[in-house]
Amino acid sequence: MASVVKERRSRRGITYRVDFRDRSGQRAGKRGKLYALRGFEYKPAADKVRANISRLEQLRGTGERPDPDLMRWVNELPAAWRAKLERAELLDSRAVAALKPLADHVDDYHQALLDRGGTAKHARLTKTWIMASVDGIGATSLCHLDAAAVARYLAGRREKTRKDGGLSVASSNHYLRALKGFCTWLVKERRALESPVAHLMMMMNAATDKQRERRPLDAEELGLLIEATERGPAWRGMTGPDRAVLYRVASGTGFRVSEVGYQARTENGSLRHPRFLRWRDDLARATTNRKPRHIAPVRNRCRTAAFA
Repeated sequence: MASVVKERRSRRGITYRVDFRDRSGQRAGKRGKLYALRGFEYKPAADKVRANISRLEQLRGTGERPDPDLMRWVNELPAAWRAKLERAELLDSRAVAALKPLADHVDDYHQALLDRGGTAKHARLTKTWIMASVDGIGATSLCHLDAAAVARYLAGRREKTRKDGGLSVASSNHYLRALKGFCTWLVKERRALESPVAHLMMMMNAATDKQRERRPLDAEELGLLIEATERGPAWRGMTGPDRAVLYRVASGTGFRVSEVGYQARTENGSLRHPRFLRWRDDLARATTNRKPRHIAPVRNRCRTAAFA
């Protein structure tokens, strides 16, 4: 058990230290390694630290987790003292993770998404959604993650308009899905005992709450768009005719904006009127939903208008 020891020093007078041991010598019937926390000028302060360390020793024997009050006390200790508690096995991996800033856990999760093959865009958006929820509820550590607070935060964002930072039901589900994935990762990595948001449900009326109704352009509308673009000014470093060509390619192939931006080469056709667009091998995986699509057909009207 932890104990308070009186020390005598000529310059500072009487000081106190708190001694405790690890369990390294228990199997051999010996005492464990001794650790000491020094520098207490008053015995009541040393007694308080000794009492809390004794509680950690009891929890170490039963395998239980420290209560929130005890974890807050540990979090306020100097880093060197916390390191000694960890080396003495008074703090397990979950307890140590609870002391780590929540933003650092999110950074680790972001890197984990990249390491397991996720795209940079997906990892960046996921991190953005998680940090928005974390900052919205004012959480700075794992013990501050609260399902009720998350539910209130998302409900408040859904009640606002888009101009005021509001969220649609679909966007709210994206935020919650990202946070649930993050908490599940914490459990798998043994940084948390359970996910605090595992029981939160997604909103079911996402399809009926669309703030922007999207539909394909008909032939007349597409023609008017291309004509207006050809006569329009330069935008994002591209002239009107160049942007009109990209619009024709996108409408004839189904490529998204990010896909059209990649360089492609032609195959099975002349450069002037290609029947297919073929991705470079190093860019083939960066297509819609990360599914490989090396070759895409070009419609007759599209290749005649775009490459003429």
